[in-house]
Amino acid sequence: MSLTYLNLSSNSFSGELPDCWSHLETLVMLDLSNNAFSGKILMTIGSLFQMQTLKLSSNRFVGELPSSLKNCKSLEVIDLGDNKLSGPIPTGLGVSFNNLVILMLSTNHFNGSMPSQLCHLTHIQIMDFSMKISGRIPKCLNNLTTLAQKGNPSLFSTHTFFRNVDHNSIVSTNYEDDASFIWKGRMQTYKSTLGLVKRIDLSSNRLTGEIPSEITYLVELVSLNLSRNRLTGQITPEIGNLQSLDTLDLSRNQIDGRIPTSLARIDRLSFLDLSYNNLSGKIPTGTQLQSFDPLDYAEKFSTLWTST
Repeated sequence: MSLTYLNLSSNSFSGELPDCWSHLETLVMLDLSNNAFSGKILMTIGSLFQMQTLKLSSNRFVGELPSSLKNCKSLEVIDLGDNKLSGPIPTGLGVSFNNLVILMLSTNHFNGSMPSQLCHLTHIQIMDFSMKISGRIPKCLNNLTTLAQKGNPSLFSTHTFFRNVDHNSIVSTNYEDDASFIWKGRMQTYKSTLGLVKRIDLSSNRLTGEIPSEITYLVELVSLNLSRNRLTGQITPEIGNLQSLDTLDLSRNQIDGRIPTSLARIDRLSFLDLSYNNLSGKIPTGTQLQSFDPLDYAEKFSTLWTST
C-alpha cells in the first residue's frame, strides 16, 4: 500500500497487466518498459494521482490511451513509444499535465492530427511523435516556454524517496529519469545529460503544409527532425534564429525554394540533412555550411552531414 517506486523494466514479462492500480495511490514512478506486456492500458491507472514518471515503452500495448490518465496531473515523464497504441492523440495531454517535461509516443498507430492543445506544455523539453499523424504542424509551438525562452534552466527529472535500512534508520535515495531515442542515426540513452537534449521529433508522419515560422521561436531547441513527411513550401527565412541547433533534419519532404542565408548563423550545427527535396539556388556563405559537401546541397537525393 505504500509502494513508491516500481521498476520492472528490461525483463521478459508478458501478458496483460493486473488491475491493481487503485491500491497503489502512493506510486511515484512506474517503469515497465522493454518487456512483452500486451492488452490495453487499464482505466485504473488514473488512480495514480501522485505518479511523476510513467514508462511503458517497448511493449505490445494496444487500444487507445485511457481517458483516466488525465487524473495523473503530477506527471513529468510519459514514455509510451514502441507499442501498438491507436486512436487520436488525446487533447487532454496538453491540458492536464502542467509539469510535463518529456512526452514520447513514437512508433505507435496513433492517427488524426497533432492537437493544438499540446502548445500548453510550457515545461516540455522532449516531444517525440514519430508515427502516422496527419494535418499541419500547429502554429502555436512558440508557446512552449522552456524551449522558447533563452537562458531557461534545464529541467532534470530527479525524484527523492526514502527507505528503511534497519529498524532505526531511514536513508534518502535519488531516482533520475532516463530516456532512449535515435540521435544522429543511432539509438542513444541519456540520463545525467538528459536535460540538455531539448528535441522535437515529428518525423515519419503524414504532416502537410508549410513549416510554421513560429517554430523558429524555439531558440533553446537542440534537435529538430521533420523528415519523412509531406511538407511543402519553403524553409522559413528565420531558421537561423535557432542558434542552439546541433541537428536539423528536413529530408524527404516536398520543400522547394532556396536555402535561407540565415542558416549560416547556426554555428553549432553538426548534422544537417535536406535531402530528397526540391531545393535550388546557391549555398549560403558561412563557415559552418562550407564544411558540408556543396554537391550535397544541389542534388535532390543528397544527404548533408558532418560529425562532431
